[in-house]
Amino acid sequence: MRTPSTAQKLVAGALALLTLALAWFFLAPTFIGGSTTYVVTDGVSMQPHFHTGDIALVRGRPSYHVGEIVAYRSRTLNTIVLHRIVGKAGDRYLFKGDNNDFIDPEHPRRSQLVGALWVRLPTLAQRLAPLRGPATIGSLVALGVLLLGGGALTQRRKRRGRRRPDATLPRAHPTTLTAPVADWPHHLVAIGAAVFTPLLALAVIAYARPVTTLAPVSVPYTQHGTFAYSADTAWGAAYPHGRATTGDPLFLRLVHTLQVRMAYRFDAAGAHRISGTTSLSARITSSTGWKRTIALQGTKRFTGDRAVLGGTLYLRSLPSLLHKLEASTSVPSTYSLKLVPHVRVKGQAGDLPLRAVFATPLDFSLTDLELQPALPPAGAANASAGNPLTPSSPGTATGSRSQPNVLSFKIFRVRVTEARSVALRALVTALCALVGVTLAIALGRDRRPRAAASIQARYRRLIVPVAQVQPSQQVVELAGIEALASIAEHYERMILHEHGDDGDTYSVADDGVLYRYAVPANSPEPDPEPEPAPPAPVALTAVPALRDRRASQRRSA
Repeated sequence: MRTPSTAQKLVAGALALLTLALAWFFLAPTFIGGSTTYVVTDGVSMQPHFHTGDIALVRGRPSYHVGEIVAYRSRTLNTIVLHRIVGKAGDRYLFKGDNNDFIDPEHPRRSQLVGALWVRLPTLAQRLAPLRGPATIGSLVALGVLLLGGGALTQRRKRRGRRRPDATLPRAHPTTLTAPVADWPHHLVAIGAAVFTPLLALAVIAYARPVTTLAPVSVPYTQHGTFAYSADTAWGAAYPHGRATTGDPLFLRLVHTLQVRMAYRFDAAGAHRISGTTSLSARITSSTGWKRTIALQGTKRFTGDRAVLGGTLYLRSLPSLLHKLEASTSVPSTYSLKLVPHVRVKGQAGDLPLRAVFATPLDFSLTDLELQPALPPAGAANASAGNPLTPSSPGTATGSRSQPNVLSFKIFRVRVTEARSVALRALVTALCALVGVTLAIALGRDRRPRAAASIQARYRRLIVPVAQVQPSQQVVELAGIEALASIAEHYERMILHEHGDDGDTYSVADDGVLYRYAVPANSPEPDPEPEPAPPAPVALTAVPALRDRRASQRRSA
């Protein structure tokens, strides 16, 4: 094989470095020093532009503007979110999914932005999903290690072969021979391609599996209410202070107007943000099934964890209402009155959506003379736990939360981010080596002249490639390759082929005489010649004559 010249090696190295630089600039991920981040989309928030299983390549920019699709690191979700910028508030950006009807609750700063959308690869991750199994990944990694080990062993054997050239070929001294070697660069390219393929598959599999996965999560919360009522009355035995307060029975002949109130409070274990509406009503029911609802407060909106409901209940009309009902129906009945709050909240608890209702009433027994709150006896056990004046309603916001995704093997588990890092580092190394060797072979491959190629094709069975042929005491230059082939066959010798920048030289060594035929560089292929006739006896008898002459010279000496 022709040895590449220094210029060819420099060009090959420059092209390899250029290819490596371009690949690094455009494709190298950020966690190995590059500027491109690979994002696997999941969910419906960016439909119809993005769907689950798409791969988005994002790159950092000096500035970001409203309308751009940008990825940012969410500290709440502990993952990368790909949404569109819809506004800016101070030093924070406002994001919103194209398919969402609300702005993202987290407003990231400039330091949290990863990059703007550069390339979108639709459904690539989804199509590669069947290859993401741990068994497949383990097999590919094992194959890659095996190929790398085999390639290294092959190269060590070749280096040992080059360090120990076979100098004991019969009757070849002082000619320096090299053992026939395989076309090792092409084998190296084949091994590199075999290594590169599983590494590429491993990288694609690692990027096809999301970095995070959704795990079920719940956030507990509790809604509290505190009822209170009061009324101004005349001073007397029933109300010594001239006022009825929370917990007192209400005598309808003395209490005509009642002020009612409920304080609402929302408590959650973590960060939350809610808003909602409130209203308050009184509901009168009888044992016969009759009902009457009296509105005390219309619908009002509130924001935050607290709200206050209140209204006025006119008690003067209640006895006459009950007498009219019984007079018209002629059916005696028992009655009750409920103060019913209506609180509807919505928002977020933690990072989970929340919708809840609070409507726990305060019960009273009602007669035509008295309105009595349904309270437990003062000395009852656990009276405070079930106090109807301070009702509470627990609840739970349920959903899913992102957590690091892992590749699970039988003996160990590895995070997807770590698998990506390992795969890409090995992939970049294998890719650079493969590109460099390929370019070196392409630029330094053996470009033999056509004449040398013709000789190689005709006399392949007689030709042995050598590195260098040391000149003998006597060199016989021949005019054609046919004569050299005849000498080789006559004396049962091999044709030694030496290739250099100035051309190809074919030699046959025998008893101190070197028979040689030279083909200049870029020599055209000769015209077809008729089958050569058997050489004349004189062509070969000249050889014994030379031997006799050398023997005479030695005897004279």
